[in-house]
Amino acid sequence: MAHFAEIKESNNEVVRVLVFSNEDVNAHGGDLSTEAEEWVKTSTPRSVDEPVYWKQTSYNNNFRKKYAGPNMIYNSSLDMFVGAEPGGPGWTLDSNGDWQPGSTYPTELEYEVDPSTIMPIQIYWDSSSSKWKGVKKKLNDTVLTWNSETNTWE
Repeated sequence: MAHFAEIKESNNEVVRVLVFSNEDVNAHGGDLSTEAEEWVKTSTPRSVDEPVYWKQTSYNNNFRKKYAGPNMIYNSSLDMFVGAEPGGPGWTLDSNGDWQPGSTYPTELEYEVDPSTIMPIQIYWDSSSSKWKGVKKKLNDTVLTWNSETNTWE
């Protein structure tokens, strides 16, 4: 069985994935061919009221990085299906098709409450500021912002 993702032309978002017989795909150019993609496009009604295109996807992740699913994005430069951008603006897609935060991950992961007590900093990504934030729970829930240039909490 061959799986094809229906993708919106406007934003490259995957709408759905349908299954077609290998015989039909082979009769129309074969796996990963533009001919098979065009055959799927002309023989399958659109599920959305806007222009779409189709790309073959691998159920076993053998090509195009991941098996496509609704709301994923097809990145034509990388020829991969990737997850939607996490957490809003500030993230970049690396050459492996993985999202990276716009700021380096903090290297200071814990703090000293007293000489005998070390506590982890609760770290999270703040999409509104596009920065890493950290909470020191034992210090009145103090919220800090990671400065990736100086590698310190502020």
